[in-house]
Parts: sequence; structure tokens; C-alpha cells
Amino acid sequence: MTYVDLAIYAFVGNVIDRSQGEIDMTQYKNLYKTLKQFLLILVQRDTATSILLSRWNIELVSEPATGLMEQAYFLVLPNFEKALLDCERECIPFTDVRFKSEEWAEEYKSKAPSGKAPWLQFDDGSYLTESRAILLYAASKSGLVPTDFTDLAVCEQAYSVVFDAYPYLGNIAFNRGDKEENLKNANERLAAADKVIASRQSSEGWVDGKAMTYVDLAIYAFVKNVVDRSQGHIDMTQYKSLYKTYEAVLADSRIKEYYNKE
Repeated sequence: MTYVDLAIYAFVGNVIDRSQGEIDMTQYKNLYKTLKQFLLILVQRDTATSILLSRWNIELVSEPATGLMEQAYFLVLPNFEKALLDCERECIPFTDVRFKSEEWAEEYKSKAPSGKAPWLQFDDGSYLTESRAILLYAASKSGLVPTDFTDLAVCEQAYSVVFDAYPYLGNIAFNRGDKEENLKNANERLAAADKVIASRQSSEGWVDGKAMTYVDLAIYAFVKNVVDRSQGHIDMTQYKSLYKTYEAVLADSRIKEYYNKE
């Protein structure tokens, strides 16, 4: 059991309680299975859990857990750099399959486990979706995930606060909504992120104050993406802590080699 099982348990239970029967969570077999597995643990420790079982009309049966095998290949969109950098940096073998936007609907969307890209496919047919999850997996293989939970929390904090600006930056890049309002919101979120990162950043530029981690690579890719796509509307150099991390990663010889091959 991990924290994500607890999160899914809370999510599914909340839907059951609040959807007034309009959403049948039993049809989502894996989500529902996680709920039942967590309740099975709870009922062994706390007889009060039987109240939830009665309210949610659940009968518990213990089921074996399944594992995850090693990775085989990536299927990614062109701007997905973060996990690729991790794999390239430590020479983790993978196959990088890229495709153009027009190829998505024709060939790849039907293959995507969650209907989105990117995803990471394993030899046994299992997979990981969501760039953040793939990044963590690749980073763990590269030794770039902190083993200290406080340091890990600092990294996750930085990731979340930086990527809060992404919706507004996307609107700017694709000319959606009011441009000035999007710029205002993006700059506000970037300023907040810069302040948070500065609170623990090392003199070299590392977010957790100690060494390069997966979140430094994520911030590097984020800043590079903004510089490449904002058409000069966002000056990232004004966000000194974000830009300091960007420059620290860029100075790594293996990162330079990766981009020189492109």
C-alpha cells in the first residue's frame, strides 16, 4: 500500500458519497479494486470501517497484488523532454518513438492507454502514463529521486508551483483567450514559483539545495519550452531562481550532448 492507494480510496469514496448514485464506480474495476483493497486493510484494524462497507454496499474479498516489470520503450510527443533527459543522462536503454500531430488521430491515439501521450510501455504489456509519473520512474533509475522524504517533498513542491503557470502559457502559445490576462496570470504564477524555489535553492542552482534531481530537469525543460514557444512574450531571465536552475542543468555536459544530437 502507498500514499496513492490512500488517495484513490478517498477519491472513490468521495464520488460514491457525493454523486447521489449518478456515477457507478463499480464499472471502473481497477479504481474500485483499490478501494476494496484499502478497506480490507482498514477493517482488519478498525471495526468501525464496517459502517463504510454498509453505506457503500461493499463486500470485501482479498485479491493478490500485481507487480511492474522493467521498461522497454517510450512513445512520446516531440516536446516531451524531461524523462528522455533522465534516460539519456544515465544511458538507460529505451526506444524513443515520436510522431507528428496529424499522426496522432490516425495511428497513435487508439494505442494510448489513457487516450493521451506520452506513455511508457513495458515488456510485459503494462505501462505508465502521465509525464510526471514517467519522469519519476526514469529519474529513480538515474539516482535523481531524493531518498530523504523532506527533500522529495521540496522537489514535488517545486514541480507543482512551477507547472501552475502552464495553462496560461499554453493559452499564450496557442492564442487562446485574452492575451493580456493570460500574460498577467502567467507572470504571477512564475513569480510565485521563483520565490518558493529561492527559499531552498543551492548556490549552484539545485532546487533541493543539495544536488541535481528530477525536478531540476523538469524545470530546465519547462524554461526551455517557454523560451522556445512564448514568442518573446515571457522574459524568463527575470525569474532568477528558475533561470539559475535552467543554467545549472544546461551546464551539464551530458545535457549538452543530448541536445547537440537533435
